[in-house]
Amino acid sequence: MLEFKGWRRVQWQPGLLTELYFLDEVTALAAGHRPCGACRVPDYQRFQHSWANALGGGLPGAPEMDGRLEAGQRTPEGRQHIFRAAVGDLPDSAFVRLDGEAGLVRQGRWLPWSMAGYGAARAVAPGLRADVLTPAVTMREPGAGYAPVLHLSAK
Repeated sequence: MLEFKGWRRVQWQPGLLTELYFLDEVTALAAGHRPCGACRVPDYQRFQHSWANALGGGLPGAPEMDGRLEAGQRTPEGRQHIFRAAVGDLPDSAFVRLDGEAGLVRQGRWLPWSMAGYGAARAVAPGLRADVLTPAVTMREPGAGYAPVLHLSAK
C-alpha cells in the first residue's frame, strides 16, 4: 500500500491507473509524463501555464497534455521517439544519451544517470550531438518557465 495525505493506494490493480515512481522529475518528463494534478497541484499548474506559454492557446487540461505527450513519446510502431540535437542547443533539463549512456544536460555539462542518482558532471562540447530522450513537446517547457525537480545528486 502507498499513502499520500491519508489516501491509500494499491498498486497494479487490473484496469486501473497505477502511480509511477522515478528518480526525479527530469526522468519522468523524459519518459513522457507530467506533474500529477492530484498530489502536485502547484507543479501541475506551473506546468500547464508553461505549456500554454510555449505552445500558445489557453490552459490545457490533463487529457490534452497526456495525448500530446504520448504522441511525442512513441513512434507509430511503438518505439521511443528519439531525435538528435547539439548539446549546446538543449535546455538544462534535457535527458539525453551520449555514447550509449543516459544522463542529464545541466549548465553546459552532462551528468550520467543511474538508479541511485547522477554521477559527476562532465564537460561536453556544445556542438556535440546527442540522442534526446525527452519528448520535443516537453523540451519547450523549461524555456517557458517550468523548472523540473532534480534529484539532489544533480545539484
